[in-house]
Amino acid sequence: MDAITAEPFEFRINPRPVLVAGRVLILTWLADFLFWGAVPGVSIGLFGGIIGALLLGERLEARPASFGVMLRAALLLLACVQSAIEVSFTNITVIGVLLLILAGDTFYPGLGGTWSRVSEAAWSLLCAPFRWMSLFRAVAASPVTTSASGMVTGAIVGRLLRIVLPAAVLAGVFSVVLSYGNAVLDFAFVRVFTRLSDWLLHIDLSLGRGFCWLAFGTLALGIFWPARARQAIRWWRKEVPRWQRRDRVEALWQSGLILALLNVLFFGVNTIDVLYLWQHGALPSDVSFSQYVHEGVYGLVGAVLLSAALLTVLFQQNEELTRSRWLKGLALLWIAQNLILIAGVVLRLKLYVDAYQLSELRVYVGAFLLLITCGFILLGWHVARGTRLGTLLLGNGRAAFCLFFVLQFLDVAGWVANYNVQRWELEPSRTLDLHYLAQLGPGAWPALQKVTKNPRDPALSAAASVIMETIIKEQRTRLARFDWRTWQARRDNAAQAIVLTPR
Repeated sequence: MDAITAEPFEFRINPRPVLVAGRVLILTWLADFLFWGAVPGVSIGLFGGIIGALLLGERLEARPASFGVMLRAALLLLACVQSAIEVSFTNITVIGVLLLILAGDTFYPGLGGTWSRVSEAAWSLLCAPFRWMSLFRAVAASPVTTSASGMVTGAIVGRLLRIVLPAAVLAGVFSVVLSYGNAVLDFAFVRVFTRLSDWLLHIDLSLGRGFCWLAFGTLALGIFWPARARQAIRWWRKEVPRWQRRDRVEALWQSGLILALLNVLFFGVNTIDVLYLWQHGALPSDVSFSQYVHEGVYGLVGAVLLSAALLTVLFQQNEELTRSRWLKGLALLWIAQNLILIAGVVLRLKLYVDAYQLSELRVYVGAFLLLITCGFILLGWHVARGTRLGTLLLGNGRAAFCLFFVLQFLDVAGWVANYNVQRWELEPSRTLDLHYLAQLGPGAWPALQKVTKNPRDPALSAAASVIMETIIKEQRTRLARFDWRTWQARRDNAAQAIVLTPR
């Protein structure tokens, strides 16, 4: 009689789908823990930093670290730290862009160029809701163990349980024994058990929370289970074709006439600014100072942006047209006139601030004008050197990223509040908008406190005191219900200062 032999077992493991599924579950739970029922604060930086660390780890497993990858990881770390100081639109944008860049570097290294990799990662993220079935099928097709015949068996599962259970049981026994001899450890165990049991018994299974799980799970899926890059180049990664003009002479004269007439028009506008703005000439009787200085800002900014778009289109024509020296000369002259116009817009902002008060919007308009100036410098280089349109657009994207990266660290609200209060203290005739100062948030609280102690205007000081009392009550209530997930150093330090300061 033949001996009965056990059917041999073999491991057939494809760890990536299982690993991705684990990351999706962990990041979904982490997002629920960090964000559900709490106002975002340091939790944003912590969540972004963990995703970045996972991406960096996967990138380093495949290839050695390059300077560019480590630089992006360092920038991401700085942005995540900043979210613990103050969360802002620019801060969240910078974290999101850097995570997309790291994802592109990690999963699409074969695509040439930063834009190709980042755009593919962004497309994969948009397609994430349709990738769930792909992950489910991959996990189902990757059993941890199979028999030689290919059927899933329970023998190896039983063996794994026999390996793990003794260690788990002994760890639990020794934890109980040690907790009797260590009060701190006992308190920690009780607290963990209490919170865990409370979470399990009172878990919120509402529709909103389910949507939260689905949203963050899909986000994790889009990052760590990306779609394969298409062999064919996607339309947004293709070079923008040049505008082929059949009649070269007609196109040359048409473009030249456009640039000449617009140069004349801009020269007239800049001349008016020299007479009435730069030399402080008297305005016509039917034009008010507010109309000329304040309302003109947005119209002129629109004209400048339209100019940049038109120049870009004109120099996307046939190369034999864009190489024309006199066409380039007219374009560079128009760029110079746009820069002069931008300087006039900056002066308008200054004059309006001098007449009224500074605001966050005017600071950001100034920053936007700086970005437009950089864009025109890059456009001038594009016209003079005949570079590709993709190079111009990528340069402007990098300039915008640098601006956002710097702005996230700045306490603009504090600067605005301090500037307005200082001007009010130095010039008794100036007015001070207390309600606007209160809307600026924590950065304005020290300036508001200065107003409450200023004896020059008792009525205004009393009104500021009422506002500060309301803010103090709100912050005292918030601090009493403190949640570490919502912590922001700039806000919470300011709140502690005003709550603890004797009045």
